Amino acid sequence: VWTNQFDNTANRRAHIETTGPEIWNQTAGKIDAFTCASGTAGTIAGITRYLKTASDGRVKCFLADPPGSVLHSYIQSGGELTERKGSSITEGIGQGRVTDNLKPDIDLLDGSLHIPDEQSIEMVYRCLDEEGLYLGASSALNVAAARNVAQMLGPGHTVVTILCDGAYRYADRLFSRKWLESKKLVDAVPSHLHKYIVLHRWTNYSSDQHLSILISKIVHIPRSYTIVLPWCRKSVTYSTGQSCQCMTAATQLLTFHLAHKQVFSEVSPYVSIAFRHY
Repeated sequence: VWTNQFDNTANRRAHIETTGPEIWNQTAGKIDAFTCASGTAGTIAGITRYLKTASDGRVKCFLADPPGSVLHSYIQSGGELTERKGSSITEGIGQGRVTDNLKPDIDLLDGSLHIPDEQSIEMVYRCLDEEGLYLGASSALNVAAARNVAQMLGPGHTVVTILCDGAYRYADRLFSRKWLESKKLVDAVPSHLHKYIVLHRWTNYSSDQHLSILISKIVHIPRSYTIVLPWCRKSVTYSTGQSCQCMTAATQLLTFHLAHKQVFSEVSPYVSIAFRHY
């Protein structure tokens, strides 16, 4: 089956009918701006169309664009499509053309933002440290764009974006010193967050291996945990120094510790924890 996700406008329509209303309802209509990057453009186009309609044009919408994409220059120039040049560490976003999903709504956009890789990688590490969110570079780019829009609008505004990927697919790069050095991005990571650059080789670590290394380096944990995940009715044991038996459990363990800055004392060899679902 060929879904043609870039030019099949059912993609855009799905966000008009579902994601846009969800954002509007969950913010009780008190949203001031929306921003995200464009891949197929279904998300940015559909949500922009819905929010503009629901707010009678009040909500500002901005396209966030990585290096190597032509959409920022296209919007800023008023419709001049230039040749695609350069590249980005982000994946699945950025475009060399205006897709059929974007065409009907591109004129509704209030502007665009160019987000360099330095801002994206900084936000990967900041979200991990400050929010307990294990995000990929594309999600981090969206957060960086939302931060920039918020700074542009000033205090007291509500800005929404989309978290579209997790770091588990890219951990062997994002947290590898060798890879960061190869991209000249080490200095983009705030110095106090270098403690998360835990992979000293650029290799194909599994997601579980990376999480095991990352958790062990940043928190003190007992000999083992029994991790209870009530929403999916799973209970697994994670032992320090071993590969995690369940990636979901490992991610929740990591995000729980980072979000709550909590270190558990070793009351017994096994500690049961009911995690909050992110």
